[in-house]
Amino acid sequence: MVDRVARNRFAELLCQFIAGELTNVEYEEAAGRILKEAAREDRSLWAIYSRVWYFYDDIRTHHLRDKYALTDEGRQAVGRWIAFLHSDFEYEWPIGSFISLSGCLLRICTLGLAGLILNPIQERRLQRMGSWNLWPFFREADYESARARPQLPGGNPSTSIPPTTQ
Repeated sequence: MVDRVARNRFAELLCQFIAGELTNVEYEEAAGRILKEAAREDRSLWAIYSRVWYFYDDIRTHHLRDKYALTDEGRQAVGRWIAFLHSDFEYEWPIGSFISLSGCLLRICTLGLAGLILNPIQERRLQRMGSWNLWPFFREADYESARARPQLPGGNPSTSIPPTTQ
C-alpha cells in the first residue's frame, strides 16, 4: 500500500534534512511524527528511515554540513529514495528495516571489528535479493519511469535523480 500523504511529507522532510535546513534531532522528531501517523502497510517509509539513520550521528546535534555533509554517493542515494517516495510504486524488497539492535551491539562489543566480517556477508545477501543500486526501487523499469517523470519539489539539483550505475 502507498500512503501518498506520508510519502510526500517524508520526501519533503528528507529534502530539508539533506539541504542542511534541519538538525538531526529536528529530522528525527519530524520523521517520528510522520511514521507514527503513516499507514503501517507502506513499508517504504520505515525502510528509508532506517537507511537515513546511517547518515548522521545520533549522539550529537548537527546539520548535514561540514564534517557531517553527505558524500556525492550519499546525495545520489537520497535523491533516488526521494524519487521513490514521489512514485506510486510499492516497496517490494524483503527488508523492512536496516537497523538491527543485535548487529549494533555486536559491532560495539567488538569495537567495530564485527563489521569487517558482517558487511561483506550482508552485501552479498542484498545483491542476491535484487539490484542494490536501484534500492528502494525493485526493477530498473520502475526506476527509469520515475526518472522520466521527476516530481522533485523545486527542482533541487542536490536531490536530482541519478542514472543507474551498474
